[in-house]
Amino acid sequence: MASPGAAFSVESLVLDTPASAAAEAGARDQPARVLSWTPDRRVVSVDDAAADRVLVVPESRNNGWAATGPDGAPLRAVTVNGWQQGWVIPAGTDGTVTLRFALNAPYRIGLFGGLALLLILAALALVPGARPGAGAAVRAWRPGVLAGLGVGAAAFALSGWPGLVLWAVTGGATVLLSSLHLPPERRAALRVFGASGFVLAAMLWLATGPWHAESGYVGHGPWPQGLALVGVLLMAWSTLPWSRSGGRPRRRQ
Repeated sequence: MASPGAAFSVESLVLDTPASAAAEAGARDQPARVLSWTPDRRVVSVDDAAADRVLVVPESRNNGWAATGPDGAPLRAVTVNGWQQGWVIPAGTDGTVTLRFALNAPYRIGLFGGLALLLILAALALVPGARPGAGAAVRAWRPGVLAGLGVGAAAFALSGWPGLVLWAVTGGATVLLSSLHLPPERRAALRVFGASGFVLAAMLWLATGPWHAESGYVGHGPWPQGLALVGVLLMAWSTLPWSRSGGRPRRRQ
């Protein structure tokens, strides 16, 4: 009888039989000869055998990994002991087995490409835009106060009470910035640099421990997620039309 409980669920169930017990008694673990081992590519050597075997990597199963035999043919992936990565090595296989994580390159390209886009955005913030004439003024759409409350609700849904605290702190910082006696262009530049700076810091922190890093993945930690959330909240708060006096939104005429 399987009783998974509230924290776990049953994905597969194996029933022992006299035949399977006899097979397990004759089976034995044999370490594979490692020829190369990196975070996204591993090469091991296997010897010829009369029966199918399973190559086991004691890491959590991830569909991003794929294995090929000496002839380049893909190997069938299996889950070992409910969580470990494994591949079936057909009988008669003799040579090298290559394990690849193909998503590593696109992940890193996207990570550093995002950093480059932030630098471009920061550079564009320094370029003065064309000013419309007196008779051709363009009014940008700006959301109201309810949008700020919606951002707070989203922050609470994503990060709980810490997200709500960051929402309040970034809102106060935005009001304080709007009360400074600075030209509008300077305040806008500070908003852009502030929001992009926190997101950039989050990405740099993430780069210290990316996916499948030997030191461990840091993306689930509070620092990269908190820094990224502050950057997003600062940008969201900056869309509200705060006036310089009192921090209240301007009324449209």
